[in-house]
Amino acid sequence: MAVYVNPEGHHPLHSGDIVILHPSWSIGDVLPEGWLQVIDTPRPPDTYTFEDSLVMVDGVEVERNEQNSLPLTITCYVPGIEVSNGVATETWTADVTVPEPISVES
Repeated sequence: MAVYVNPEGHHPLHSGDIVILHPSWSIGDVLPEGWLQVIDTPRPPDTYTFEDSLVMVDGVEVERNEQNSLPLTITCYVPGIEVSNGVATETWTADVTVPEPISVES
């Protein structure tokens, strides 16, 4: 499905958004002045970092890794649009979150 950006830079917009403002426009027509079709780029996968170490649990050495611990950081990607030389390209900006430790209330 095609995605568009309007002259004010709002996105993601779709063909129906163009028709609302330009009722005679239809898919396949030249885009109205200032509108651009966005070149789709694949979204990078979310990434998680984990502690990779040995810890003592009840006197037993246990390997801490992604299978038995919470992530230290979570990286997700926020979409954006970059317009250069009349071409609009989807961009992805990393958003890194450091989860708060889980607290156990007694």
